[in-house]
Amino acid sequence: MKEFKNGTPEDAPIEIAFFGLSLDTLKRLANMGEELLKNTEGTTYVRNPMNTTTSDLRIVINKDKAGMLGVPIHEIQKTIRLAMTGLTIGSITDDEGKDYSIVATLEGNKKKTIDNPHKSYVGSLTGAQIPLKQLANVEFRNSPTLIEHYDRERSVTVRAQVKPGYLTDNVTKVILEKLDQIK
Repeated sequence: MKEFKNGTPEDAPIEIAFFGLSLDTLKRLANMGEELLKNTEGTTYVRNPMNTTTSDLRIVINKDKAGMLGVPIHEIQKTIRLAMTGLTIGSITDDEGKDYSIVATLEGNKKKTIDNPHKSYVGSLTGAQIPLKQLANVEFRNSPTLIEHYDRERSVTVRAQVKPGYLTDNVTKVILEKLDQIK
């Protein structure tokens, strides 16, 4: 539970923002800030958004090979989308006026897996059917769930609440002293 306060809205009474171009550097700095907050007496509920990641499916298309075989990149992308999620090819309206999308998929109602694109073929400009696995690689990649920006610059903000019985101002002063010691 969080007590309502008068004044500007805040996510947490203590926030440390880090700025930089490299996600690896931002993650390292955010982890350092998280440890600093966790090791400061009076802080609780420390949140580091860089610790929460999602698994993304990354598809790398070999554009040179696709060009040599006469396969347009948009055809590869469309085939991958068809294999993974399906393509909306139209809609139908029932007698009551409710609209339904018509979605075309490769495997019908079967469960989608990472192997679906590897089982697919894509047409070249000459009409030849080329296995998609020869033109693209599918891989999992971890990425942060949220990339913040401040004044158009990448940032990450580590936040902490203050334990009951501690003054936010005093805890903040201790944190600032610790931050001053870091190069």
